[in-house]
Amino acid sequence: MNSLLALLNHPLAHRLGWVLLHSLWQGALIAAAFGLVRLALRRRSANARYLAGCLGLALILAAPAATLLFSQTLQPEAGRTALEAADQPRGGILFPSILSTGAAGGIGGSSAASKVTWPLQQGTELFGRLAPSLAALWLAGVVFFSARLTRSCWWVSRMRSRDNELLDPAWLETLNDLRCRLEISRPVLKSALVEVPTAIGWLRPVILLPASSITGLTPSQLEAILAHELAHVRRFDHLVNAGQCVVETLMFYHPVVWWLSRCVREERENCCDDLVIKVCGNRLAYARALATLEESRADLPQLAFAATGGSLLKRIRRLLRAPDENAPATAREIGGLALLGIGLVLIILGVCANLTATAYCSTARVRVERDTDGLSAPNGSPITGGYDPYFIQTEFEVIQSEAVLSKVVKELDLNNAWGRRFGPGRPLATPEAMALLKARLDLRPIRNTSLLEIRVFSDQRDETAKIAKAVAEAYHKHR
Repeated sequence: MNSLLALLNHPLAHRLGWVLLHSLWQGALIAAAFGLVRLALRRRSANARYLAGCLGLALILAAPAATLLFSQTLQPEAGRTALEAADQPRGGILFPSILSTGAAGGIGGSSAASKVTWPLQQGTELFGRLAPSLAALWLAGVVFFSARLTRSCWWVSRMRSRDNELLDPAWLETLNDLRCRLEISRPVLKSALVEVPTAIGWLRPVILLPASSITGLTPSQLEAILAHELAHVRRFDHLVNAGQCVVETLMFYHPVVWWLSRCVREERENCCDDLVIKVCGNRLAYARALATLEESRADLPQLAFAATGGSLLKRIRRLLRAPDENAPATAREIGGLALLGIGLVLIILGVCANLTATAYCSTARVRVERDTDGLSAPNGSPITGGYDPYFIQTEFEVIQSEAVLSKVVKELDLNNAWGRRFGPGRPLATPEAMALLKARLDLRPIRNTSLLEIRVFSDQRDETAKIAKAVAEAYHKHR
C-alpha cells in the first residue's frame, strides 16, 4: 500500500496527469487543422490526404511527449502540490523564519493582493489533486489495449502458420506478373482461416487468399484483388499500420485519435485502389469484385488488411467516378463556418469572464532550514540534503493544523467577520472558521530553495494579506 501511495505521489505522476489534460486541447487543435487540410485536399490525390493524416497522428503523439519534457515550465503553478517539487530539503530539524508577506511572486513584495480567478484557481487545484489518479487510470488503459494488441499479434501469427498452402500453378503466372509490375516479391498463400483476401503481418507481410475467392471470382476480378493486397505491401502500409496501433494504444482516451486513424485507413484503401486501377485498368471488374467480397466480409485483427476495408460504398462510387452525394463546400461557406466558430468561442469566453467571481491572492514565504550539526548517518557520513515528499507534506499538515489555524482565527476575529458574511448572522464556531480558512490556503514548496510558500485566496483584498501574514507568524511561533 505504501509503495502504491509513493507512486501516486511521485512528481512524474503529477506531470503525467497534466500532460493528459494538455493532450486534449492539443489533439483538438491538430484535428481542426487536419480537417481544414483534408477539405482543401479533397480534389487532390488520396495519397496527399493519407500523408496529412499520418502527419496528424504523429503530431498527436509527439505533442504530449514534448509537453512531458517541458511540463516543469508549462504546468500551472496552482496545480502543483508539495510532492511535486524537486531538490527540496529532506528530514531534520526545521527552523522557520518569516521572510516576507506580499503579492504572489517575489520576496519582499507589496502587501497588496494580486487579482486571480477564483473558479479557475479552484479547478486547477482540484485537477492537481486528481492528476496522479488520472495517470494511474491511463496506465491501466494502456495495459488493456496493449493486451488487445498482443492478442492481435498472436492471431496474425496463427493465421500465417496454420492451414496454409501454395497457390495453384494456374495462378502463379498471374501472380508473378503482378509482382513484376509492382516490383515486390512477397509470398501469396491459400488459407482456410480467412474469408476475404488479406495481407497480414508488419515485419514480413504475407498475403492470404481464401479458397472461396479463387472459385467465386473471375480471373480479372481476382487479379485486381491480388493487386490491391500487393499494393499494401509495396506502400509499406504494414509498417504505418503498426505505428497506428501504437498511437491508438497510448492515446486510447482521445476520440480525435480514433477519428483520425479511421480517416487514415480509409485513405489508405483509396491509395491502393488507385494503384490497382493504374496496374490493371479495369474499374468495373474491380468494383464488382469488391461488392462480391463484401458478402463474405469478416472482422480482422489490427495488423491485417483486407480488400474490403474502409467505407466500401464510398470506394465503389469513387472507382466508378460517380458524383459525390455531398456537394463540395464553397469558400464562402467555409469562411462563414470559421467566423461562426470564432464568434461562438469569443461569446463563451465573454460569458465565462462575466460569471467568474473576482478573487485576490496574497503570499507569505517561510524559510525552513535544517540543523545538521552533530547529525550523521549510521555509517558515520554526514547527512546531506535531498527531497523527502513525506517530510515536506508533514510540514504542510502542521501549517493546516488546529494549533496554528486556531490562533489565526482568534487573532483576526474570523469567527465574527465570517459569521456575518457566510453564516446566519451569528459568529461561527472555531471549527467552522478553521474549515473555511483551510479551504482558502494553498501550500507549496519553492523549487530549488528552502522556502515554503503560503498562498491565501479571498474575495476581500485586504483580508488575504492579513491572513497570509498571520498564518506565517503562527506557524513560526508554533515551530
